[in-house]
Amino acid sequence: MKKTHLLFVSFANVISQNNAQFISQSVPSQVDLNEVFYISITFKNTGTVTWRKDGQYRMGSQSPQDNTTWGSNRVALTHAVSPGQHVTISTSVTAPNSENIYGIPFQWRMVQDGVAWFGEPSDPLSIRVGSEELEDRFLMPAPTFEVSDHIVATSMFHWYGATTGQVSSPWLPVEGRENWTGEVPFWKTMIKQAMAANIDVFYILVIPTMEQPRINLFRALNELRREGWDVPKGCPFFDPIITYALKGSNGDASTQAGKDEIVSHYIRFYQQYYSVNFDAYADNYIYTQDSIPVLNTWHAHLHINNYGSLT
Repeated sequence: MKKTHLLFVSFANVISQNNAQFISQSVPSQVDLNEVFYISITFKNTGTVTWRKDGQYRMGSQSPQDNTTWGSNRVALTHAVSPGQHVTISTSVTAPNSENIYGIPFQWRMVQDGVAWFGEPSDPLSIRVGSEELEDRFLMPAPTFEVSDHIVATSMFHWYGATTGQVSSPWLPVEGRENWTGEVPFWKTMIKQAMAANIDVFYILVIPTMEQPRINLFRALNELRREGWDVPKGCPFFDPIITYALKGSNGDASTQAGKDEIVSHYIRFYQQYYSVNFDAYADNYIYTQDSIPVLNTWHAHLHINNYGSLT
């Protein structure tokens, strides 16, 4: 009898993936109408595929996606970028021909056209367009806080939607969740509600997504100050739980690059605040104690590896 031998072979299915990490950017905070200016944005290829120009890898505009506010919605790569490498994409863009004193959103992300957007977008900024000056006659300094002062504070989340995002907060809209917009007029109503409760400080949550609503909150604070309101001070509240869940890995304080990544979330807060609060009293509405800026966080030791090295 002839024997039959069956051979079973197992193949590992390795799927190539696109991914990108935003590293840094050089972008002006104010430009003139129709001004042609230069920007540079650095991304790291954290995927398993080499980015090639002939593979339709480009940097594309965001906020909103594919907008042509700055003259173009795509910037091509000049060379291939292998996994693990950084690429700094430099180009000229053109400012709109209409003034916007509070700034116009500016954000970019990597895309493989015809396939998908991927990776982290650049930090969202607001670029002030034009030279028109806002009315400053109602602006005023705010009182300073000392460590010994009694301070009433509340957390302020920004990632709400009518049916998505955060589902609870100390400050839910009195008009009902279905009326949430995250736009400037809505924030102004929320801020006034908090002022009626004698809130001194907002702990403003910082996560790397849905960031335009946070910029809108900063703009709302500025508009109210220009109307003569003594608004609560703002304090960055870095949320490592959600941040590193979104990133897919913990922070790491064991290297300088890891420390820089952790600190970058606070830096982003201040960049966004000052992009729409550029008057002489803007510093007064950042939360400080004894003239030292306060940085807030929670559960950091559970979501930052080598936490003891964070010095």
